[in-house]
Amino acid sequence: MRILIPIIFLLFITCKSQQTYSDKLLSEKKVINLFENCPNDGNCSIEIFPDSELEVKQDEFGNSYPVINSGNKLVIQYLYKKTPIENTADSNYSETIYFEIDNDKINLDLQNEKLQEVKLLYGRLCYCKGTTGYFKVNKGNLQVKMNRENLTINLQFEVKKIPQIINTINESIILNK
Repeated sequence: MRILIPIIFLLFITCKSQQTYSDKLLSEKKVINLFENCPNDGNCSIEIFPDSELEVKQDEFGNSYPVINSGNKLVIQYLYKKTPIENTADSNYSETIYFEIDNDKINLDLQNEKLQEVKLLYGRLCYCKGTTGYFKVNKGNLQVKMNRENLTINLQFEVKKIPQIINTINESIILNK
């Protein structure tokens, strides 16, 4: 009987479920400030939300907006904030890109309409009448690769009829920091 108890204990320890990369490396929200590929007139960051899902809702006027809920996916937000002009009202300007990744499909290569498989959403927020809001992205290319140490994002995209400052993201993020 004394031998049986340690064997049962070892079985319980070794029989835990297998974790994915995102489970092991991203157990909490992570914010990374970016400097290399950001326009000189602003600040850029990537925020990673593990155990989340991206929901695209619409308001009463038919305008889309993102909501990050609890879930079983990985949501990534890229944010560019232009430095406001001093002593100028309504000079705030930002662009945001959102998408979600299934925990078991970390490596992606998507083009055009397939970008909506990850709910790729572009936001332009400013005092820019008629060209502000959130827009689904259906034209471009997204490649995402993740290994034990890095998350690499390569995105080139275009939103028709909306001026953009950010149309390319090429970032490699070290996850173990």
